[in-house]
Amino acid sequence: MMHATSVYSPGIVLGQLLILLIMNLPFCRVGAQELVVCKDCPVETIAEGIKLARKGDTLRIKEGVYREHSLLIDKSIHLVGDGNPVIDGEEKGEILKIVADGVTLTGITFTNVGVSYTSDFAAIRVTEARNFILQDLEIKNMFFGIYLEKSAKGRIRNNRIRGDAVEEFNSGN
Repeated sequence: MMHATSVYSPGIVLGQLLILLIMNLPFCRVGAQELVVCKDCPVETIAEGIKLARKGDTLRIKEGVYREHSLLIDKSIHLVGDGNPVIDGEEKGEILKIVADGVTLTGITFTNVGVSYTSDFAAIRVTEARNFILQDLEIKNMFFGIYLEKSAKGRIRNNRIRGDAVEEFNSGN
């Protein structure tokens, strides 16, 4: 009966693993990154930036008007406005919904939320989230500005919310 002998010594195997690790290092992420969103950037929309972002990343949204709605944040990321960008919902429904813990929104204007008497459309809806920060935001032309649903330990500060409703029945909040 023949016995197979190994032609690989532990040193050779370890060396090959080390080479493999070094070759893949450029593809590994270390820590949070910043993605820039602007009309002339590789990432042109907020929806695309949210999709590309990983937990802990920051989306730096440059000045401009972004015609987007039904945005969903389902991971702990930070959206930071640079030059007071505007997210225009074009009156097509809710603009942004947060369903993750640890989300930050700062320095952004939200406008033109859709109106519905059967759905509570909001500029920003926070659902079952904790430790969120909503600060230095401006919200205008909306039915509901900030809608909190089963959420806790969030900080909402230094925001401007302006509505233009004349009658209470169509004022939202």
